[in-house]
Amino acid sequence: MNEKKLKDIAEIFTGMVVKRFERNESLNDDEIEEEYYYMTLNNLKDNNIDLNNLEPIKPNKIVNKYLLQQNDIIIKLSSPYSVALVDFRDKSLEKFKDKNIFLSSNFAVLRDLSYFNPKYLSFILNTNNTKKQIYKYETKTPIQTISIKDLKEIKISYIDIKKQEKYGELLSLLHKRQVLKEGIMKYELKLSENYMKNFKG
Repeated sequence: MNEKKLKDIAEIFTGMVVKRFERNESLNDDEIEEEYYYMTLNNLKDNNIDLNNLEPIKPNKIVNKYLLQQNDIIIKLSSPYSVALVDFRDKSLEKFKDKNIFLSSNFAVLRDLSYFNPKYLSFILNTNNTKKQIYKYETKTPIQTISIKDLKEIKISYIDIKKQEKYGELLSLLHKRQVLKEGIMKYELKLSENYMKNFKG
C-alpha cells in the first residue's frame, strides 16, 4: 500500500499565538483600519466550522500566512482532534469569504496540498485509522494534545486522484445530509420542549 506522511503532502503549521499579535493600546487605531477576527476552539466542533461567533482582534501586524484561506484543512490540536475543510462556497461559510480571519495556535493548518484532493483528505483525517495514529502520539496529560512535529508523521494511504475527487464529493454530500438531519432533530426537540412548557393540562 502506497502511504505518504502529512509532511510530504502539505505545508503544515500552527496558527498564531494571539497574545503576541494583539495590538498595544499605545498604538494608533488608524494604523490598521480593517476589521480582524480569530478562530477559537468553539469555532470547530464535531468536524464542522461555525464562524458565527468569532473573536475580534486588533493585530499589531498582519501576517497573511495565518489568515484563513480557501481549501485550508484545519485540525484541532487537542482531543478529539476535529478536522474540517475551509470551503467558502459552502452556504454556511460563504458570507465570511471576505472577512479577515486569523487561525489561533489551537489549530494546525494543512495548506498547498500535493497528491491529495482537499475534500477527500479532510475526510480521511477523520477516519478511525488516522485517529488511532494520532492517539499514539498524543500527550498523556489531563488535556490530550498532539504536537505539529508528531502530526507531520501521520501516514495517509494514497489512491488515484480521480478516485479521490469522486469519493471527496460523495463524502461531502453525505456529510451535509447528516448535518441537515441533525439540525432538523435539534429544531424538533426545541419545538417539542417549547410546546411542553406552554401546555396546560
